[in-house]
Amino acid sequence: MIPADGFWYLASPYTRYTDGVEAAAQLAAGNAAILLEAGVPVFSPIAHTHPIHLTGLLTRNDHDFWIKVVDGPMIRAAAGLIFLEADGWQNSKGMHEELVEFTKAGKPIVFMQPGIVPAEVLPKSSILGAPTQNVIIPDLSKAPEVPDVSSLDVLETVLMQALPPDRWEEAISALHFWSATGFDRQIVTRAIILGLTDDQ
Repeated sequence: MIPADGFWYLASPYTRYTDGVEAAAQLAAGNAAILLEAGVPVFSPIAHTHPIHLTGLLTRNDHDFWIKVVDGPMIRAAAGLIFLEADGWQNSKGMHEELVEFTKAGKPIVFMQPGIVPAEVLPKSSILGAPTQNVIIPDLSKAPEVPDVSSLDVLETVLMQALPPDRWEEAISALHFWSATGFDRQIVTRAIILGLTDDQ
């Protein structure tokens, strides 16, 4: 389901977002950032156009204008749709139209909960980078036990104590990435230590 090349189009609510358009723009930008951090190439029309709208330099600001000038060309160019199921999406005219256009084009559509990277859009890689669609957790019988906590600060310290300094950046980056995808942080920490230790 991952496009061979190109980028994903991130549909998110704007005028119908329950907390207002400023919060909607932050929501779009934040989730785009999470996807980019995970190695997912993505375009967010809200994150792109909200600052442009705020300049006040455009004489047109109607829905049809944005669809024709920005959204339409990007929809045609995008490899697939990531549909962000945030508050307000049910009543969003724009998101409905985006969903219809991607459906008509036969392009992949993936539904995303805010803050959680869908497995379907993740690029192929290893446990230390971005996961494959079918994630294989290694045998952890030889991996050290870690504290039963969810604090990233504590688990970062565990990684720094278990690994040489030249592996800290790689390990901490992997911990944050996998945590963002919803994996158990203790399992991830143990897998990272095992993977980087075996790689010595």
